[in-house]
Amino acid sequence: MGLVINECKTKFQAKEKVSRLPTVNNIPIPRAHVHNYLGVQMSFRKSLQAVHYVRDLCLPRLALLRLLANRGVGAGIPVLRMFYISVIQSLIDYAAPVLIQFSATQLHPLELVQNEAMRIILGCPRTTQIEVLRAELHLLSIMFRVQEITCRTVSQMLCTGSESLKGSMTPLYHDPWTPTTPYLRKNLGVLTSVGAA
Repeated sequence: MGLVINECKTKFQAKEKVSRLPTVNNIPIPRAHVHNYLGVQMSFRKSLQAVHYVRDLCLPRLALLRLLANRGVGAGIPVLRMFYISVIQSLIDYAAPVLIQFSATQLHPLELVQNEAMRIILGCPRTTQIEVLRAELHLLSIMFRVQEITCRTVSQMLCTGSESLKGSMTPLYHDPWTPTTPYLRKNLGVLTSVGAA
């Protein structure tokens, strides 16, 4: 029961420049800059292609939400909210580990999808303030939602004894060049102070 690697289907990703390509059975393995993994595009290059990919998956689902929200004969606000969370927001949640690298400005296309969904659910005009819609539906902004999911995942991995992560967060916390938001830096600080990181 040995591991057999198919050299025709295998590609590799690397952050730094590689001096020599890896080989399998003396056949060089090509480099892939972008790779689809479980429906999410992964890359070491910070490209907005991942944000647009998730947005393009979410947009057709807004039409279903609009159909369900048909005023007069459509579903109520709780059902529409649940539909949004389970059908649209779940795509964004699934992609959170990839989306964490982007700023709030870069995540704006996904914010627009959520804003449109909130307007559909509540039947509000475009002039309604977004903060009011979020408060009414108890939803976070996309940026905060992505941060929450990522921090929860990292915390669970550290607290359940993931040996591969233990000790790897302390250098990140003390490195001023670590690309984190203040929210993530605070969580890294807490995890480091309790000895989990």
